[in-house]
Amino acid sequence: MIDLLAARGNTEGLRAVLIGLTIEDMYNRDRPDWRFSFSIRHPSGLAVVSRARMDPHRLGLFPDSALRTRRLQKMVMKNVGILSLGLRQSRNPRSAVFDLILGTDDLDYMTEHFRPPAPSSAKRAWLAGSTRVCKQGIAQGKALIARTPLVTREDLLALVDKSIALEELHRAQLAALPAPAEERSALRAMLARFKRVNDADRAALATLSARWNETTAKRWIQDGFRYSLALKSDALELGSRSCAQYFDPATYAR
Repeated sequence: MIDLLAARGNTEGLRAVLIGLTIEDMYNRDRPDWRFSFSIRHPSGLAVVSRARMDPHRLGLFPDSALRTRRLQKMVMKNVGILSLGLRQSRNPRSAVFDLILGTDDLDYMTEHFRPPAPSSAKRAWLAGSTRVCKQGIAQGKALIARTPLVTREDLLALVDKSIALEELHRAQLAALPAPAEERSALRAMLARFKRVNDADRAALATLSARWNETTAKRWIQDGFRYSLALKSDALELGSRSCAQYFDPATYAR
C-alpha cells in the first residue's frame, strides 16, 4: 500500500505528511516473524496507521473510545515526528518517537511528547508512593493465593472475599497519595474505575454466595479480566509500570 501511494504521488522536496488510517491488521514484509505493525512508513512522507489492535472492544475488552483515540494520536504523532520533523527514533519508552513498540502496553506507556519533560517533584513522589503500594499489593496477593486451598466452591468464594478486601485497602492507599496537579484528572478516573471494580466484585460475590450460578460466575470472571486490563492501561499512561503489573491478571497466575 505504501509503495503504491509513493509511486502515484510526487512528494520530492516536500515535508508534508500523508497518513492513511485503516481498521485492518497490517504486517511488515521486512519482519521475518510476521509480527503485526501499528504503522508502516515510507521515506517520501507517507504512512499508514492501523487501529485494529488499538481498539479495546475489538480485542474482546470493554469499549473505550478515549483510549483508542489516545493510542491513535500517539502513532500519528510518531509518524509526524519522524517524517515531517526529521526526528530520530528514541530509546526513551515515554517518547512519542519510541522505537520498539511491540504491543498496546508500549503504546499506552508512551506520551505525546517527542522529548518528555522530567517528572515534577510531585509526580516523582506519587510514582514512588504508588510503586510502594502496588509492589506490596502484588506480594500480598500472591501470598494470599499461595496459602489458600482451592478445593471446593466455598474455598473460591473465601479467596474472592479476601482478595476484594485487599484491593479495597490498596485502593484507599493509592487514593491517600497526594496527586500531582498534571495527573489529577487521570488519577481520579483510574481510582473511580478501581472502585467500580470493587463494587461489582462485592455484588457478584453476594449473588454467588446466595446461589451459585455457572453462567453468572463465568460472566463475572470475564468482566473482571476486562476491568483489570483497563486499569493496567490507566496505570501505564500514568507512567507506573509497578501498578500496571499489579492490575495485570497474569501477575497472579499459579
